[in-house]
Amino acid sequence: MERIRIKINRLGRIRNSEVSFSQMVIFSGESGLGKSYLALLCHYFFEVLINTKRFENFFKTNNIIYDRTVLRNQGIATTIYKKDLEVWLAEDALAYIGYMLNHNVDGDIEVKLPEAFPEMIEIKFEEQMMGLVDNEDTYIVLKTEHLTYKIKDNTSFEELPYAFLLRHELINILFGNFKALKNTFVLPPSRGPLLTENIIPVTGLYKEYKNALDELNSANNIQEESDDYLLSLINDILEGNVTVNDNKYIYYMNDGGPLPISAAAASVKEIVPLELIAEKTNVANDAILIEEPEAHLHPQKQRMAADIIAAFFNAGAHLQITTHSDYFIGRINELMMLGRVKNRVEKDRFEDICKKTGIYEGLALNRENISAYLLKRNDDGNSVIDRLSMVDGIPFASFTDTIRKSMQINNFLEDIINDDN
Repeated sequence: MERIRIKINRLGRIRNSEVSFSQMVIFSGESGLGKSYLALLCHYFFEVLINTKRFENFFKTNNIIYDRTVLRNQGIATTIYKKDLEVWLAEDALAYIGYMLNHNVDGDIEVKLPEAFPEMIEIKFEEQMMGLVDNEDTYIVLKTEHLTYKIKDNTSFEELPYAFLLRHELINILFGNFKALKNTFVLPPSRGPLLTENIIPVTGLYKEYKNALDELNSANNIQEESDDYLLSLINDILEGNVTVNDNKYIYYMNDGGPLPISAAAASVKEIVPLELIAEKTNVANDAILIEEPEAHLHPQKQRMAADIIAAFFNAGAHLQITTHSDYFIGRINELMMLGRVKNRVEKDRFEDICKKTGIYEGLALNRENISAYLLKRNDDGNSVIDRLSMVDGIPFASFTDTIRKSMQINNFLEDIINDDN
């Protein structure tokens, strides 16, 4: 994947920082420093690529109108400039975050598209006559460097043709295949109650989540062979599975009968959306933002949640993760270490190592496609983003100070108790 770079001059509390994103991006740090802002910012660049309406605003902003009546013979229909697109993406990303959080975001960001994106994209056109003699139809053919879009006269559009072409040209440039991205999902924190309660969401974050649930519920299962292990991992952490009937969720425990999802543990409700995504989509075409995948899970199951994330990643999903869990990060580190081992030993030895560690070999992670960022508090109360070195895995920097303080207090109180004795 070609990387987009984002310079953050100001975004909520975040100041003077820069991010670019990989197939998986993990954000950690104290609460209130901007992890959710960052996760939404990165997720936006997937959302804008599949949303059939957002790019129409780019053309409106730049006074570019698709007018079939002026497209005669052949020529250049319009030209899209990289610098104009970068400016618009920066503004639209802030608008997206504001919509998702139902709050006007105080922000100033700059977007830099990858070098693979040309300085300008020309959309060329050509009129064509097709059909039998005396019964011909007139078509207009729009072309970019990689794509062709054929339009019959008097066609009505759900999406502006220029926007359709630009979206897919961008997908092709970023992913090398214009069919590579089809779905985006946002799994917000405390998402469980929306499975059982009649809640009317206020923020775009929960509206989009609820809409996605409704669409997944009505979709047919799309069973990909590569997702078999992914579903088995999810069923292990759920200790059962969940089915949907008439928009009602039923939890089938491995060692018991069915339960309404309202009677299931909070941990089950948090994981159910991942099961639906794995069952109803080809996850290789998905971009998923997951806030706190470890929420409400016992430490051992937090490690299992990391396995699920690894399985999604290895199936091709693009992931944006926020976490407060050292257990989760520790397990991701183990799986990246296993990936390094895989590259250094023979296949037979690697399989033996997997058996001894009890780790399924398909969970080994390639750290080259993973980025991690730590948000740190400045003295003035604002925050800055540190891109973490992945040489030895994701550092536990966000937890070290807390552990150190806990140990200092524990030692201090133990000394007092020992002195009194």
